Amino acid sequence: MVKKLFFIGMILWGQAVSASTVEIASYYIPGLIEDEHSGSLVQLHQEVIKRAQLESKLVIMPAKRAQYSFKNGLISALFPTLRDKLPLPIEQVITSEPFWLKKIIIFSRKDFPLMTVEQLSGKKIAAVRGFSYGDSIENNPQIKIHYQKNDHLNIKSLMAGHVDAIIGDNVSTVYALQQSGQSQYVSYKDSDVIDVLDVFYVCLKNEQGQALCEQISQAIKTMKYDGTLLLDGPTGTSELNISANRLNTKP
Repeated sequence: MVKKLFFIGMILWGQAVSASTVEIASYYIPGLIEDEHSGSLVQLHQEVIKRAQLESKLVIMPAKRAQYSFKNGLISALFPTLRDKLPLPIEQVITSEPFWLKKIIIFSRKDFPLMTVEQLSGKKIAAVRGFSYGDSIENNPQIKIHYQKNDHLNIKSLMAGHVDAIIGDNVSTVYALQQSGQSQYVSYKDSDVIDVLDVFYVCLKNEQGQALCEQISQAIKTMKYDGTLLLDGPTGTSELNISANRLNTKP
């Protein structure tokens, strides 16, 4: 009975929101956002938009341009974003209900395995510029981070011995590793989690942005409630189940 009332409430709420056309931006992330039509987070976004009953257009652009467009009001929302990488100060934006978890893990060569944050002390570590990796890494004075444009370059640096390890995540970094053909030489454990970061949509803090973020958040909540979206904070696992299509971050 309670479950029925919940869904009835969500339907009535959605009908009460006036239809609007919004432009939402994102940027390329291997395995997660390939283009406007493919990638795990694109499929998740499509389900969110469907449930929010929004007329919208998804635009994929370079990350810096996406942030510029958001700051200047050229787009209505931006995703994915993390708390410490918001395009504007927190006082000027509204974030949605978390819709994904970014699991941070270590990648190293099998002949020189590094598995813990403590083992990274004094080592040269590669990461992707502009991405978030958590306080235990970014605010650790003992860890020297060498930022590059993408994980493909980081993997080349690792294999060439220019860096000792890569800090990455269990989806986009793993995807880049698989594409590189170097998987057999690289060691990582999905279960050895350094940090887990919440991932959001972000909207401008004005009347329109607040209404949009509320619509998006309510859609995400319904997905969590009916099991379409499963987030497990302790393990950092994110799982999306749409009909017979099962997408997840488990190995």
